[in-house]
Amino acid sequence: MTSKEGTVKKFIALTLAALLAIGTAACTGSTSGSKSTPGQASSGSGYFLNSDPELKMIFNQIVAEYRAETGVDIAVTTAAEGTYEQTLTAELSKERPPTIFQVSGPTGFAKWKDSMTDITGSDLHSHMIDPTLAITYNNRAYGIPLTVAGYGIIYNDTIMKAYFALSDKAVSFSAATEINSFAKLKQVVEDMTKHSAQLGIDGVFSGTTLRPEQLVNVPFHYEFKASNVDLKQGAPKEVSFEYNLGFQGFFDLLQQNSTLESGTSDSLTSSESLAEFATGKSAMVVGGNWDWEQIAYAVDSKVKADDVHIMPLYMGIDGEETQGLCIGSERYFAINALASEEDKRASLDFLYWLVSSPTGKDYLTTRLISISPFDTFSAEEGLKDPLSIQVSEKITTGGINNVPWVYPGFPVPNFKKNLGAALSSYAQGDSGWDTVTQTVVSAWQAQP
Repeated sequence: MTSKEGTVKKFIALTLAALLAIGTAACTGSTSGSKSTPGQASSGSGYFLNSDPELKMIFNQIVAEYRAETGVDIAVTTAAEGTYEQTLTAELSKERPPTIFQVSGPTGFAKWKDSMTDITGSDLHSHMIDPTLAITYNNRAYGIPLTVAGYGIIYNDTIMKAYFALSDKAVSFSAATEINSFAKLKQVVEDMTKHSAQLGIDGVFSGTTLRPEQLVNVPFHYEFKASNVDLKQGAPKEVSFEYNLGFQGFFDLLQQNSTLESGTSDSLTSSESLAEFATGKSAMVVGGNWDWEQIAYAVDSKVKADDVHIMPLYMGIDGEETQGLCIGSERYFAINALASEEDKRASLDFLYWLVSSPTGKDYLTTRLISISPFDTFSAEEGLKDPLSIQVSEKITTGGINNVPWVYPGFPVPNFKKNLGAALSSYAQGDSGWDTVTQTVVSAWQAQP
């Protein structure tokens, strides 16, 4: 998500979006309450505009399977890399526009809401395990994730248990599961660095594997929450980077307790970083459930499924004791509001088939490596890897406040590029933290 490197089975995060009439006549054609049966024949047809070139072949296979089972045609067009927004604009203006398309979270909803349909009460919506994962507006569902993912700090519990068994450890608690704040994380990590030789590791952390915008997702989530920013109304014109010092503390912790010298982590690829973790050279790595295969199948991997656990990205922000993982989706499926009722129904039937039929579910779990937010999947049909299982549990565990993904709505491309460059310069000692903060604020404002 997405960090989707290093495996043929790429993670996809998709959400089905739809919309309510927002005081304009453009949001017509609601499909609320539409019910269907998996594989049920439809008098309509569908046209899906896919945003991910890496999934072009898989989606072509999926619609061919669907046609063979139902006799219903769903056409697929895949946009070229980096051209989806332009392609969507052009396609929606055509005589035969897409009946299914994708948007990038709440800010995508804000941009494309006039072309999206309210699907509240449809089978797809009704079978969600956690309705809060949907994009909603005025209590109506406009976006529903076909798949979700989560990321945080992946840790090797065998190494952690070895640390907590040390007679001279500096902490008073005795298990990684007791870490619920940045203060505790910092105390453990810095003490583990002092005992790295005893623990047999080159450093506590592997080099950072996630993109900078995914790391900064946490402080921006809290800033938007404190300022009552509703991303469904569009991204804010300005940001203050209010929680930048908490982010700095976390970033410094990664840099100063890494397998690499401080300032060199941007030279490490995701695969190399995960390989360090897999071979026991590090005890922790920042990553998501999509990284399991690279960990499990790395050359000379020593990590077993029972060893791998995941905790939140703690940054010293008030209330983080109940914070969960960063859970969300980069892409949300939408039904075109201007499509005919028959084509809307055919499109919803296809998407519901994907999450409810044996064939569709097999594609989602074995080809797209997804975590399903639908109750149509039994435990036996779900994913078996330890990280996805744990992320799934976090979605429904009470008392945990998971952090939604807000980074898909960040200004692109220059904001993300400038953020990465500023962090790299800071890590190498070429600039101070004030430069990072100023870059974030000014790069955000510079976007159109």
